[in-house]
Amino acid sequence: MAEKYEARVELDDIGAAAAIFGKHDLHLEQIEKALEVTITARGQEMVIAGMMEQVESAREVVTQLQEFFRAGNQLTVREVVYAIKAAKGGIKNAMGSLARHCFYRRKLRHQRPGSCSQVQPPCGRQRGAALLPAL
Repeated sequence: MAEKYEARVELDDIGAAAAIFGKHDLHLEQIEKALEVTITARGQEMVIAGMMEQVESAREVVTQLQEFFRAGNQLTVREVVYAIKAAKGGIKNAMGSLARHCFYRRKLRHQRPGSCSQVQPPCGRQRGAALLPAL
């Protein structure tokens, strides 16, 4: 029988921790179920326990989510599922490359006092057209 393995992950700040944990720890539960690990969170620190391969995959998921959040993006269930699939598939830095792509953000620019117009993303995609790449 394989031995249990434990890894500690320190998150950047409490805002990153809250985003990665998700509302009512929903994101942590997703990671636990998908990768068959146990995650204990205290403040900005996480302890991931389980079989060595699953723990390393969970650590990769958390690292990718933290990098994605650091780039100014919000984390949703969709991004968590994507990061889990990438880690299971052995794809490193999938969320980092996604964070660098043009993402769905709505920016407004004032042309004259009292009027605003939308700014097209620099990549030429229409707002809301960005999708997660297929794995």
